[in-house]
Amino acid sequence: MKNNDFSLDRFRLITSFFVFSLLLLAGAGFGDMAWLKARTATQGQGQFAYVSNSNSSDISMYQVNQNTGTLSPIGTVPAGGGPQSIAVTPSGGQFVYVANEQTNNVSMYQVNPQSGTLSPIGTVPAGSQPQAIAVTPNSGRYAYVANQGSDNVSVYQVNQNAGTLSPIGTVPAGNQPSAVAVHPSGTFVYVTNQGSDDVSMFVVDPETGMLTPVGAMPAGNAPSSIAVVPAGNLAVVTNENGNSLTLFAVPRRLPILLPLGTVPVNGGPTSVAIDPSGLAVVTMRNLQGKQGIGAIAVFRITPMNTLEFIGLTPTGGSGSTAVAINPPGFAYVANENSNNVSMFAIMPSGLPISLGTVPAGSGPQSVAVAF
Repeated sequence: MKNNDFSLDRFRLITSFFVFSLLLLAGAGFGDMAWLKARTATQGQGQFAYVSNSNSSDISMYQVNQNTGTLSPIGTVPAGGGPQSIAVTPSGGQFVYVANEQTNNVSMYQVNPQSGTLSPIGTVPAGSQPQAIAVTPNSGRYAYVANQGSDNVSVYQVNQNAGTLSPIGTVPAGNQPSAVAVHPSGTFVYVTNQGSDDVSMFVVDPETGMLTPVGAMPAGNAPSSIAVVPAGNLAVVTNENGNSLTLFAVPRRLPILLPLGTVPVNGGPTSVAIDPSGLAVVTMRNLQGKQGIGAIAVFRITPMNTLEFIGLTPTGGSGSTAVAINPPGFAYVANENSNNVSMFAIMPSGLPISLGTVPAGSGPQSVAVAF
């Protein structure tokens, strides 16, 4: 009897999602649909995308269709053990870095600008269980790795010609650091700590890249991701176990975060990415608490630094764990349990429209776009 009830519930759930998708399409304005139909290649759009696969210990490589935003697989390349976060250097996306949790190092790759394939250029040691990596977005001179097992951040200098990382040192973080973000100006670094439920704040030395701690601010339960808006005045944190987002104001030229409040997000929010147009895209493991059905929610960031809910839709995958933005108008989601990547068009209104899924390796953890 229980199996029959489960099947009936599953049928009802799938049916409701189908109807919801139709309503989303119906709700999209004529301007939205005209944008999608007339979409052509736009300067500044990403050329390639990369996904780290933890269970298969490799990187999936994709070419981005410049008109439709969809991804076409172009192969895989080996990584270290249990690759987690993946980062691409700015200004042409010449190099890719992957934090490997099981082998405690960072894999380094060079991007072929014609084909998008990655050529390994070595590894560099990290701390214990590296989870996340970020590169300074304004200059690409430094990289930072959050090490969950050793509760610290590894600091590296980027050789901008060869792409190699040279260790500079480490700095303490909170308990079980999970994600790292660099302020758009390159002057501040923020690290979420899942064990201590807070965000560590650092000042970047412009000459060496080394970090100076300036304290921590409380977040929600198990903060898993952080993103800073391009203007640099707002940071958004996902609290996976707290089913919420924490918003922080970033005062001009100051390294501290000032709490603005929380936004409830039911379903275990795992990651957040900010679109240049002012949209926050959030991934969730479970759509409104429904186990095994991943989802994304889209919010508009208002001039008052609040979040205005726009839309919610299933990803078509399970265990949605990370999202990357490909402006203007596309988003890609790594689905850890279903071993695929969901593709979305983000309408000018902010409504997310599914473009389907594409296969990844086993246990995809992170996705990044090379411009």
